[in-house]
Amino acid sequence: MMDDEDAKKFWKQIEYLESQQKKPWHMMPSSQGRVVRRNDGVKSTKLVMNGKEGSGHIINELTFKYWRPYDKVRDGLEQLQKDLYTFKRIKIPEFSVEYDKPNWKITLKKQFIRGDVITDDRKWADIIWHELVERKGEYTFHSWDYHNFRVDKQGDLYYVDLDDYKKVPHEQRVTEYSRKFTR
Repeated sequence: MMDDEDAKKFWKQIEYLESQQKKPWHMMPSSQGRVVRRNDGVKSTKLVMNGKEGSGHIINELTFKYWRPYDKVRDGLEQLQKDLYTFKRIKIPEFSVEYDKPNWKITLKKQFIRGDVITDDRKWADIIWHELVERKGEYTFHSWDYHNFRVDKQGDLYYVDLDDYKKVPHEQRVTEYSRKFTR
């Protein structure tokens, strides 16, 4: 049984833990999964698994306050659909996109890639250089953080943050690559 002093400590600890859970609106978990600020909008993520085999898909809902960021992400996704078969050594998950222009909302449904996040960038650096930095054209994936790359059981490298496909000048690609993949 708790005495009064222990009860006070217990409730003080509960109050502290509750205060730590109060986060800004853009970091609060939702019933849909997690919600983060992204591309001048809000990106919610929901994982839907299909049975025991571990396959499934991810649904990203991107909602924007203004038309310009909406148009940039829409243009990038439309260009990605055109460029899909230009990637040779980096695979892109299967995906579909729905656009709701009156509400500035994009729903992206993509294949869930079960695999590991890359950790040894030296193993993958050459592929990333040729596929993302030296790409022909204006568009490429821009965020080259390790968590955006997955390696599946067959050893195939995937880029999974599809709404990140955008116009990136070659000089900026080289700078980003040098910052993240060379030591």
